[in-house]
Amino acid sequence: MTNQANADAATLHTIIGDNEDWLIDRVVFYAKRQGYTRYTSTLREAWRQSIGGLSAPLLDALQKGMPDAELTPDEDYTEDPLARFGIIEAQLHRQRGVDLAMFLGLMKYYRQSYMDLIDQESEDPASRQRFGVTLKRFFDRIEIGLVTAWHEARDEEPIADLQLANRTITNEKNRYVTIFESLLCPVAVLDQNYGIAALNHAWAVLFSRSSTPGVDYYGPRATGQSVEWLDEDMKRFDSNGLAEQSIEKTITTPLGERRFMVNIKRMLDVSEKFSGTVVTLNDITQQKEAEAALQETTIWLKEMFNALEEAVFIETPNGRIVDVNRSAQQTFGYNADELKDHTTKRLHVDYDHYEAFTARVRKALSEKDTATFEYPARRKNGDVFPARVKIALLKKKDRTPLGIVSALHDMSSQKNAEAAARNSERFQGALELAGAVCHDMNQPLMAITGYAELLLMDCPEDSPMADKLKKITDQVTKMGGITQKLMRVTRYETKMYMDQQIIDIDKSSGN
Repeated sequence: MTNQANADAATLHTIIGDNEDWLIDRVVFYAKRQGYTRYTSTLREAWRQSIGGLSAPLLDALQKGMPDAELTPDEDYTEDPLARFGIIEAQLHRQRGVDLAMFLGLMKYYRQSYMDLIDQESEDPASRQRFGVTLKRFFDRIEIGLVTAWHEARDEEPIADLQLANRTITNEKNRYVTIFESLLCPVAVLDQNYGIAALNHAWAVLFSRSSTPGVDYYGPRATGQSVEWLDEDMKRFDSNGLAEQSIEKTITTPLGERRFMVNIKRMLDVSEKFSGTVVTLNDITQQKEAEAALQETTIWLKEMFNALEEAVFIETPNGRIVDVNRSAQQTFGYNADELKDHTTKRLHVDYDHYEAFTARVRKALSEKDTATFEYPARRKNGDVFPARVKIALLKKKDRTPLGIVSALHDMSSQKNAEAAARNSERFQGALELAGAVCHDMNQPLMAITGYAELLLMDCPEDSPMADKLKKITDQVTKMGGITQKLMRVTRYETKMYMDQQIIDIDKSSGN
């Protein structure tokens, strides 16, 4: 085989193998234009199988090199792989009551579609001619095989074949009617005017047409009856050119108002033989009621969550914040968005403290499901405050971690109260000590004052001792004033003296 033949085989293989969808669209176009779709399948997949089955022997032959498809007088075409597709299709379509002229006529348009593809994809006229000859001989072989198989049948075979085909078709029809009637969800097929073309048993029961399966199919039909509650939606559906749509509607039924998810879908008919829309109803009444109840419960839980005085954090098992309550936002000064999807690192005084605290939590939760810690926490503004946090590990039924809940209490007020209590105790001690000191000092001070005054009485006024005695009495008087101040201390005030804090007697006594 020449290099040119090998190149042609590879090129033609690529053209046909890569353009299956184009061939399907082209054949359907010709079939619609010439009226063949009145007798063909409505689904695109059937056309795909047809093109695939037709192309397969040619692609197989091309993969081995350009096939010699020229015709000879003594060839047995029933043994030819290229002709076998026509033989098999002839047998199938003859059984279905398709005559030779109809089948062979549509086959001409299959041939035309492949030739159109070559004209479109091959720019070189010489290559286009060579490809065309190969394709024509390929289809000639199919047609010879088709005609041979068609006329090899005995006279009585077509009747027997038709009887078998009719029984098969009837059984197939009954199977799909049974499936349609057995569907749990209500289904209706609407025509182009939005009237009912067919409906299943579930639809009939829902709208009280009948409780007998199949009565609409085998008995008087509801053909043409409108579905008033869906009419406007169908008009919008058509005007928007949609292929499918789902809408929620409240529909009045004999059982009362029910909420449905209405699914609207155009029929999958590439032949345009059956134009209409399939409407499926899914009753979501209980689902909506459950959603409303869940929403109400969620709101209630959220309000309760936000009403808690403690700062509460909900975290993933790996420590990322999922939600925080209002108290947590107020305690730390962050809003919820600033905390969600972050770790609690920003709530600690520094990264080292966060790492150490996290390690403590992991160790504690590995031993039991709850733990309580006290640690210095940090607000957004940088203020550090004492906090107590209780951490609980939430688990699923299989004991795998679900999340972590942390409830944090700001201990600032408690710590301040404890400090105040300690100051109060110290103050009370200072008062008691001052009282004891005053009591014990007053007696010797009075004695000193008395003796000094007696000495002054016996001492001339111009005596040097008189001045010294007066100074003694003055200082004793001052000491008496100090003891009086100590006795009037009512609060705890301090001042610096040297390198330590001492009680400020003047401020503490209110003078």
